[in-house]
Amino acid sequence: MRIYNGENIDITIVTDLGDAIVPAKTTVEVEVPETAILNLHDDSMCVQEEGSWYSKTEQCHTGADMEIYSEDVILDHVSFTIDTDWVKENDEEVYDELHGIMEDFVTDEQNACDAEDLENFEAGNWKVEYLFRDGEAIYTAGRDGQHLANQDGWSRDKISDIEPEKIALYKSML
Repeated sequence: MRIYNGENIDITIVTDLGDAIVPAKTTVEVEVPETAILNLHDDSMCVQEEGSWYSKTEQCHTGADMEIYSEDVILDHVSFTIDTDWVKENDEEVYDELHGIMEDFVTDEQNACDAEDLENFEAGNWKVEYLFRDGEAIYTAGRDGQHLANQDGWSRDKISDIEPEKIALYKSML
C-alpha cells in the first residue's frame, strides 16, 4: 500500500508485518496485512509517534492509497497559493463563492474587474490564496501575486466549521 505522510515530521507506521518509516511529505510503499482495514483505527496498523492521527483513503490527490495527517497540527498563520483551476477541481464550494464574488465585481462599476478578468478566472489563470489565521480560513483571489497582496480577503470560514477531509487537503498543500 502506498502511504503518504502529510506532515512535516517523519512517522513510523507499525503493522503486523513490520515497521516502516515514512519521511515527511513523502509517499512510501508499506506492506500491510491483507486482512487490515485500511485505516489507522485498525489493530493491525498504527502510527507510532505520539498524538492523534487520521487517515483518508478516498480522493487522495497525492496518488497514494492512504494519506496520513496529525489531528494535533493546527492551521494557524500559514498560507498557500494555488490557481483557480485547482480550486475548481478540489474545493468546489470555495470556487463557487469566489466565482460569485468575481461576477459581482464585473458588474460593479466601482470595481476594476472586467469580463476579461472573469474569463481568465474561469480559465484557471487567476491565483487564490488560502490564509489560515486566528481560527479562520481566508480566501482571496487575484490576477497574480501583486494583485493578491493588494486585496482584502474575499471570503472567510471558521476553521472549526471546515470538514476534516478539507482540512487534510489544505494541510497537504502547505
